[in-house]
Amino acid sequence: MPLKSVNILLKINNNFFSFIKEKNIKYIIKKETNIKNVFFLKKNNKIFKKKILPNYKYLGPKYKNNINNILNIIKTFSKKEIKKLIKKKKIIKYFKKRKYFFLKKEFKFILINYKNNVYKHIIFLKNNYCMNIYLCLNIKINSKLKEEGYVRDLIQKIQNIRKLNNILIINKINLMIYCKPKQKIIIIKYLKYLSKEVLLKKIFFKKYIFLKIVVSL
Repeated sequence: MPLKSVNILLKINNNFFSFIKEKNIKYIIKKETNIKNVFFLKKNNKIFKKKILPNYKYLGPKYKNNINNILNIIKTFSKKEIKKLIKKKKIIKYFKKRKYFFLKKEFKFILINYKNNVYKHIIFLKNNYCMNIYLCLNIKINSKLKEEGYVRDLIQKIQNIRKLNNILIINKINLMIYCKPKQKIIIIKYLKYLSKEVLLKKIFFKKYIFLKIVVSL
């Protein structure tokens, strides 16, 4: 299934941005990962903010029946307190006249989008160029992405059938596809792309409740 976009948050100098542009890194990422849009952002970009989440592996056994109260405390953490916890690896928090001692390992830290507050999948990487990289995937799947994912899956099925029937990759093929009307609409919509990928000569459809593909020369 293709994804809409990825934001790559970098803590680097301007020279690396020039390198990204020169080597066409965006194109390579799109091609290899099936992501539609790639955006490189500097670490000080304001569209992101850190959010703190409970690590139940540690907080659960520590607070047991009092865990709901701890979750309410976590919601009150300020940006300053989150930064302090990350830096010092521990923090003392006062809540309703009670004192709580927290460790960094008792929490998970993620980045969220500042504009719409949508949760993203975050990955931390290290390499020779950048000490800090955050990959922020937009995992929202709209109807267009679902359709593209369906067609890509269909292409994979067709290619597997070709292989099983020892049909050379240079041979053009005919397709008979048994499918539902909605599936037919999607296939026709992406027919040009499908034709290019499978070397299609002709395609025929028959209405059927289950998907069935017949390949012939």
